[in-house]
Order: sequence, then C-alpha cells, then structure tokens
Amino acid sequence: MDSNHASLQAATPTSPQVAASDVRREIRRLIDAFVVAQRPPDPLAEAGVACLEAADCISGVLAERRQSGETVADEAFQEALRAVRAATLAIRFALTAEVDRRRSAE
Repeated sequence: MDSNHASLQAATPTSPQVAASDVRREIRRLIDAFVVAQRPPDPLAEAGVACLEAADCISGVLAERRQSGETVADEAFQEALRAVRAATLAIRFALTAEVDRRRSAE
C-alpha cells in the first residue's frame, strides 16, 4: 500500500458525511501534487489528473447522496459521467502516445 493510500485510510473518520468531504479534500490535494509534479507536461500525468478529477466528481455525487438522503441532481451524475469519459480518453491518449514514442525510438 502506498503512503497516499495509507494516509487517506488513516484520515478517514467514521461519519459518512465527514468521510466524503475528507476523501474529496485528499483527492484535491493529490490533483495539486500531480499538477506540480508534471513539469514538463506529460500525457501519463495528465491521465492521472483526469482520473483523480473523475474520482472527485464521483465522491461529490456520493457526498450529495448521503447528505440529501439518496436524492442527487441529474446534473451531478452527468458531470461525473463526463469526468469519467474524459479520464478514459486521457488514458487512451497517454498510452497511445507512449506506444508511438517507443516505436519511434526503435
């Protein structure tokens, strides 16, 4: 288990509402760390950021659902779906770029 995962587990309280906000805060911290670490820009790091942003959106939907008693606006679901699709495209782009880079180096 990496240190980020361990720190997230250690920091997660038992209350679902507090846990969801703590998870989102940790995800946003990781996004900031990825953005700072990706100098120069790197497609794999961009894909990592996109995945974290999707996780943030999903955590937001979960927090909203827990807070409202199972009622979540369609807009929140659509935003989460768009974030997941963007992450999928970023991963595909990054992996394709990596394969192309390796082929051109041969």
